[in-house]
Parts: sequence; C-alpha cells; structure tokens
Amino acid sequence: MSRVTILIFVSFFPACLLILRQAISSEHLSYSLLAIGLFLLAIDQARMADLDLRQVMIAKVNGKDRRLNRFFRLTLLTIITELAGFYLTQRSLGWGIQLVLFSQLMFNGLATIQLQISGAEVTIITRSIGDRLRLIMANGIAMSLMGLWMAKIAPLAIVSSLWAIAIAYASLKIWRLLSSTAA
Repeated sequence: MSRVTILIFVSFFPACLLILRQAISSEHLSYSLLAIGLFLLAIDQARMADLDLRQVMIAKVNGKDRRLNRFFRLTLLTIITELAGFYLTQRSLGWGIQLVLFSQLMFNGLATIQLQISGAEVTIITRSIGDRLRLIMANGIAMSLMGLWMAKIAPLAIVSSLWAIAIAYASLKIWRLLSSTAA
C-alpha cells in the first residue's frame, strides 16, 4: 500500500464513520437517506482522490507537461475542500454537502485535462468545457436541490431526486468503465 493510499484512508475514514453514524442515528428519513448517500459518495471520493494523486505522480515522473502541476494543485485543493465538507457535516449536513458539491463543481469547471495511465504509458487528454458541461450542470442542479432540502421544501422528494442523480452518475461511470475495458 502506497503512502498516498494510507494518507487518503487516514483522512477519509473518520469522516465516513461520522457520516454513517449520522445516517444511523437520525430520526428523519430524508436526513438518513441523505447521510447514506453522502457516506457512499465519501467512499467513492476517497477512491478517486487516491487514484488521481497516484496518476498525477506517475504522469509527472514520465512526462514534463506543465499542465500536470496545475492539475495536481487543483486535485489537492479539491480533496482538501471535500474533506472539509465531509467533516463539516457533523455541524450541518446541508452545508457540508454543499461544500462537497462545490468542490466537485470547482474541479469539473477547472480541470482541463484528464489522465489515462496504462502500464507505464501516460496519456493526457484535453477536456473542453463542452466535455465537462454535463458534470458541471449536474453539480449545479445537485447544489440547488440541496438548497431546497436545507430550506425544508419537500425534503423526501429532494432526497429522492438527489439519489436519482447519484444513480445516473454511478451508472454512467460503470458504463464508461465497461466500455473502456471492452475496447
């Protein structure tokens, strides 16, 4: 296990446990469902943080593309912002989730490259705003829905909508993964 993996685990694991505790201890269904969704998101984001950091390190060793330094700083800023959001949920579930969603909006809005690593070969793919627009819009919609949930406007309907977005996002990720391995 790499030092990066251990650092990510040590950073995210306590937040995941605290979020799970909130999901179990809440008396409100919408709150519990939201906390369970956030718990699953925290696990996925920890996995992505580890993967992104390791990929950047591999890419920096194998190439001298200046965009990697910006991407590395953006990745670190996103991880720090996410973690702050995950831990903020202990004070306010809504504001913590908003900060996590903001970190995703920020990353998807500013990350102009994507790394693909196959063995020792690193491919840097340029991502236009058009490539990122659907994710940016989904983040914006999720933040708007969270604002409605925080205002206590149809909380169960809002949580159901957020779960639908999360399921669609996960399905798309799985589909892309299966498509890339089949090619």
